[in-house]
Amino acid sequence: SENIYYVFYMRYDNSPTSIEVSLLHAKVDMTYDQGTGIVMYKDKQVSSDSVVSMGSISAVRHANSEDWWLILFGKGQTNEYKRILFSKDTLISLPNDTIGVLNETPGGQASFSPDGTKYMRYTPKGLMVMDFDRNEGLLSNFRFLPLVPQGVYFGGTFSPNGRFIYLSDYTKIYQVDTWDEELTLDLVAEWDGYEDEGWRVLFSMMQTGPDCRIYIASQNCLNFVHIIMNPDEKGVACNVVQRALELKSSN
Repeated sequence: SENIYYVFYMRYDNSPTSIEVSLLHAKVDMTYDQGTGIVMYKDKQVSSDSVVSMGSISAVRHANSEDWWLILFGKGQTNEYKRILFSKDTLISLPNDTIGVLNETPGGQASFSPDGTKYMRYTPKGLMVMDFDRNEGLLSNFRFLPLVPQGVYFGGTFSPNGRFIYLSDYTKIYQVDTWDEELTLDLVAEWDGYEDEGWRVLFSMMQTGPDCRIYIASQNCLNFVHIIMNPDEKGVACNVVQRALELKSSN
């Protein structure tokens, strides 16, 4: 639909002993109020199970080009992935998919390749790369690259052509070529030492924009966004420009 949007988001419920993270969703209709839109409903629970936070949710279109898959990874020491099929305004929870190494610590980022055939997770243990079946919603062909990130807020995503994965590791940005069976790291950028009022402008979570560039948040809630200008190019030709975008407020 050109006018109906579904927003999926996390809610944190803190207790003295733990943090429970719920997956909720809202429905927005943009035909109301001269295109400003209204929220039809919000805070509807998608899953009663607590899920891992910080970049753990990702979505990809079903092979039928109408439905959507939502994939999340479980909480605690598990290698289970929660599969939710979103079809005609209905959410269907399917049996969990089990694959790969155990997840022990929350954090990192997950994303699909633009064509939906690959899925990646960058975790405190390292990079996990898998194939994805857009018909059945199942993962396969698990590959693992050990990499222990230096910082807490690290991220990763695919290049627009789906060949490369980019990873942020505090002061470094790596490129991984998924066409190589043996996943290896290629250093494509290092922090240039710039500070803003004593805060280091480092590398954090990232997303691919509609202009086929990759936007990387800076740590410490600063105003700067780094940009990978040519992410489909191999090696340093991808052209990482630090602080390419300065926002009007902190992010």
